[in-house]
Amino acid sequence: MPKTKLFLLPHQDDEFGVFHLLDVAVAADNQPLIVYLTDGAFGRATAAMRNAESTNVLERLGIRKERIWFLGLEQSVPNLGLRHHLENVFTSLLAYLQYMNAEIEGIYSPAFEGGHPDHDAAALLAVALGRHLNISNQIWQFPLYNSYRCTIRPYRVLTPILEAGAVLREQIPPARRAEHLSLCLHYPSQARTFVGLFPFILGHYIASGTQQLQPLHPLTTLTRPHDGLLLYERRRWLTWAAFEQDVRDFRMLRLS
Repeated sequence: MPKTKLFLLPHQDDEFGVFHLLDVAVAADNQPLIVYLTDGAFGRATAAMRNAESTNVLERLGIRKERIWFLGLEQSVPNLGLRHHLENVFTSLLAYLQYMNAEIEGIYSPAFEGGHPDHDAAALLAVALGRHLNISNQIWQFPLYNSYRCTIRPYRVLTPILEAGAVLREQIPPARRAEHLSLCLHYPSQARTFVGLFPFILGHYIASGTQQLQPLHPLTTLTRPHDGLLLYERRRWLTWAAFEQDVRDFRMLRLS
């Protein structure tokens, strides 16, 4: 079986941060593996609704259904709760890769950026999995949203934390930028979320039009993602100290 890329996505819509990478993989006839780590349910948006939306978007990008796994739904991992299920998800991922006879050449997760606790938890999973598979030099993080260097506005979108390492940028073809922007309109259950995100996504696609990645090193995940309040602290979802406490056992078992 050819080597493939593994995308660890906490929520059904996080793929908006890697549309270009998925394009590239499909164009190379190398179907990636997409794993959703929580059930995604939030407010009136059910897991079934969100699964259907992401499946629709991914199929529009050319990804086959059999390459999409809703692990979080199977294991009843709630939105905002991935940090409490890290070990079970880790062992399930290993079993899945063995079953698929998949040789992974790269792992991609949302950045360890303090934007959402599930994103930071996914980054820990990526590092642990990369270590287990002996591909620690092929673990990559992509920014979604964070409060890095924010003063007046509450968050930034698609903005890497520069202190986290060198940023690799690849130009997205103009025609694909338009398609990617249109795909952001295919998440009706998340309309309110994209009202806040879309202007920033549009601005990035117009001003830069790049896919941005940073290597995700174990050391990156050992300290607070950036100075000042993290976005999930601003939203009063969770403190950094509480996050650290919740992932302590997983760190000791898989990352020490």
